[in-house]
Amino acid sequence: MGIKLKYRIASLFVFLCMGANASIAREFDDADIFPDISGVGFDQEAVGFAYKHSKGSVSTTLSSGDSGTLNNTDFYFLSKRKSRKLLEIDAQQFEQRFPGKLQLSNPATIPYVDGGDNDQEKLAGMTSNGMEFRLKLKYCGEGHRNDTLGVVVGNRDIRALTRKECTNVSSLEIVNGQLWLGTVYSGEGHYADAEGVIVQNMSGTKVFARISSLSGWVKRIHVDPFSRNVWIITNRGIYEISPQFKMLSVNLFYHDFEQSTGEPRLLTSNKTTESNPFAVISRHLPSEDRKRFHEVTTHIPIADRKLFALYDFFMCCDFDARKYPASLHLLTPFFIRASQQNDKSQEDYWRQAICRLGSVGTQQYCQRVNLGAP
Repeated sequence: MGIKLKYRIASLFVFLCMGANASIAREFDDADIFPDISGVGFDQEAVGFAYKHSKGSVSTTLSSGDSGTLNNTDFYFLSKRKSRKLLEIDAQQFEQRFPGKLQLSNPATIPYVDGGDNDQEKLAGMTSNGMEFRLKLKYCGEGHRNDTLGVVVGNRDIRALTRKECTNVSSLEIVNGQLWLGTVYSGEGHYADAEGVIVQNMSGTKVFARISSLSGWVKRIHVDPFSRNVWIITNRGIYEISPQFKMLSVNLFYHDFEQSTGEPRLLTSNKTTESNPFAVISRHLPSEDRKRFHEVTTHIPIADRKLFALYDFFMCCDFDARKYPASLHLLTPFFIRASQQNDKSQEDYWRQAICRLGSVGTQQYCQRVNLGAP
């Protein structure tokens, strides 16, 4: 097995893994705190979106999200057709509304093997009208730019009218006879934005639209069987677009607290909104600590709050990093209790954070315990 093939397999495995240690194995990205929508449901009044974590298993789609950062939490959202506002609901409400009606793998992509020895990432799926497709992703990292982009719909090779050499097709859908191609960049150990969605003809000779005003790389595209609008899901949010390419709704994820209860919430906005890092951390605390934790964070000066970064928390482990301001010492007892939970896979996260707080008597936490972890 060649060096490149070994690297590609290792890199793909890391990106597909949904376990808590994934963010240790690769560099943390702020989109990791957002759910990887894996199911979509439709009825006459609403559209539903579901994320169900798969702790310790391998995702069947290209994935940059890390269930470890979300503490293995399931998320369910509902978009009412009249208001076009995306709201979080609970699992029971979602199941009552969409009992067994989710599109889980149509047109999501799954790995396939074609018997060849080429080490390109290969994906397969099906459009909403039952047309099978296969994709090959070219890799642009470490100086490798020799792979060939492959898009096959039915048994027909499609020429993707991309503008950039390293653009891949990550998902596709057929809308009114037009081919909607979702794109992604693959290289240097990560996935990233590419060219949004390219709408073209099947013969690969004409582009009808280039939808580039999307945040994140495209993971799924679904035609709404009721409105015939198109739902585009990226690793940062959910968009509704008309068949005439008009943007109808934008739902970008961010985290914050519900002020009345102190509970962490995953919210959406029509513009990029910075997440409250403490709301993300709160999901990892014992549930009985969350309300008090929220109250305590409000007493930390705003300037000091901004110094606490999720990147520092989920990138493990550097016990020699600079210490946080003394105002963050208020967090120490919460972090110590969290470190004593049964989830040993996250213990080094907490120890690193406690060490950086620098409170009196916490020097014992300034070393990792999971020495065999990545």
